[in-house]
Amino acid sequence: MNEIRLYPIGAGKATLDKSTLTAGRGMGTRIQVPVPVFLITHPKGNILCDTGMHKQVAVDPVARWGEAKVSSLTPDMRPDEDAVSQIEKLGLKTEDIRYVINTHLHLDHCGCNQFFKDSTFLVQKDELKAAFWPEVFQRGSYYRSDFDHPLRYEELEGEYDVYGDGTVNIIRSPGHTQGHQSIIVQLPGDGDIVLTGDSCYLMENMEEIVLPGLVWNPEQAITSIKKLRYLRDKKSAFIITGHDPVTWNQIKKAPEYYS
Repeated sequence: MNEIRLYPIGAGKATLDKSTLTAGRGMGTRIQVPVPVFLITHPKGNILCDTGMHKQVAVDPVARWGEAKVSSLTPDMRPDEDAVSQIEKLGLKTEDIRYVINTHLHLDHCGCNQFFKDSTFLVQKDELKAAFWPEVFQRGSYYRSDFDHPLRYEELEGEYDVYGDGTVNIIRSPGHTQGHQSIIVQLPGDGDIVLTGDSCYLMENMEEIVLPGLVWNPEQAITSIKKLRYLRDKKSAFIITGHDPVTWNQIKKAPEYYS
């Protein structure tokens, strides 16, 4: 495609305790959130931002994740909602994706990595290290079966301009995980759109500087949220957070797009 477009894509939903998203708030309240992936069509090659949950989660989540994980993070995904099926609905195949950008390597962001064998994966070096050798308190969110495949991982160390033209930029936003990264898409009509990933779960995290409930480093997590808020308030960027159901219901979704 000759036109740069951003397609927000729903790749299922998940239900969890709200305090996982907002530390100290909403304990005991279950909330259902979207699990998004994003397709960027670009004249230099298509990009998929995150790959969502594994296909198996739609049919047998316990076999994939285990009972303990499913009880805390309960997925709701149809067999046609995984990332591969969703891009096929837009007329694309996995081999049409030049790059996959994983914001991080948690199970709801890299579940379908293995199916993009022809793509180059852009991941921060310290995120790969954390995923393969996670801290004890992080082990429940990294599943090696999601990312440990013979794929082309390009190890990034900091900010990265994917095509060298400023249209797709990767910025570091650690805190949720060691090597978390967010994406800024520069569109000719709709302007800059920031895909925060899990560095900012909900708009509540940004508006009130509320620490996410699942973090590796609280101080860095708050710094990243402030960085994203700066892009919104001072650079007029449009923010799409990682799992906000209110925002998700308001924005365009594939086959609609931003351009």
